[in-house]
Amino acid sequence: MSSSPKKALAALLACGLLLTSAACGTPAPKESDKVASKEEQVEIETEDKKEEPSSEQKQAEGKLDTADLEQLDTEYFDSVFLASITAQNWTNPEDLRPDSLINYYTASQYYQPDRKAESNMKIDETVPSRKLEDVVLSHFDVSVDFLRSAEGYDKENDVYALEYLGGAASAKVVKAEQNGDVLTLSFEYYSPSDDATVIRTGTLSIQITGDGYRYLSCATEAKE
Repeated sequence: MSSSPKKALAALLACGLLLTSAACGTPAPKESDKVASKEEQVEIETEDKKEEPSSEQKQAEGKLDTADLEQLDTEYFDSVFLASITAQNWTNPEDLRPDSLINYYTASQYYQPDRKAESNMKIDETVPSRKLEDVVLSHFDVSVDFLRSAEGYDKENDVYALEYLGGAASAKVVKAEQNGDVLTLSFEYYSPSDDATVIRTGTLSIQITGDGYRYLSCATEAKE
């Protein structure tokens, strides 16, 4: 082989070495860097997917959004309002008329939360005693004997008689506070003449538990 081909070959080899050296100037990313990058991406995606706890989760934790008066009104106030339980002063549920608790069952099972007290469906004339008692006793600390002292209890057939509910006044929750497991709702009743003039005020106390709630007391007074 002549010297010229040798020189040409040497030049090509030198160029190849230079190109390889230049390529090596930017090192390939390490495998650990790739893993870290993926972990950071997953963390960012996880943060993006975080959502506010639902009302059910908050209740399970004993925490409620006291700023959401409409939701508290729907969940805790409407049924007792329709049953006229918030129109009575009581510190113990057995201070109430037992028939008010029958009306509570009717309100909670047949009426959508609204201010007009309009029934959603045809109300059954009677309900088996155990069915009503299971609902009422889960929210009021009363005895079965107390409930069955109601005029609406039919001992012979072991059923409760139900009635349609209604009233001219409207009402709503205007303030809510939570202290530990006790939720206190302040409410107002409004005149049917204008739905604005306050005719009654009061506070309703409710114990919030991990699996439900119980009504504790109510203090109310009419306004002239």
